[in-house]
Amino acid sequence: HQVDECTAVLAGAAAILRGEAWPFAGEGTGNNFKTAGEANAALFEAANDFATTVAKLDDSVFTKTFTLPWGDMPGGAFIGITVANLAYHGGQINAIQMMTGDQQFHFPR
Repeated sequence: HQVDECTAVLAGAAAILRGEAWPFAGEGTGNNFKTAGEANAALFEAANDFATTVAKLDDSVFTKTFTLPWGDMPGGAFIGITVANLAYHGGQINAIQMMTGDQQFHFPR
């Protein structure tokens, strides 16, 4: 669920920044990943799409107002909250791993 929500936020943010509609209804993409590798691949694909989209934008994006499913927001705040969402969910995943006895540090490759 954590990775699916991150995938949806990244894909949705990229779509909005390109002038498209938010592509999902509700939380997440609706993917039910079968393996960690499948989830990791989807997350990296969405992250690469988001990064490529942001890299193509000019600086005016930071002050432009975007209409989002939850209200209007300046582009700079929207990009920032998208990245902060990843950090939040990364922390959630780490907490879950630690509570279930996994003491190793994991970083996606």
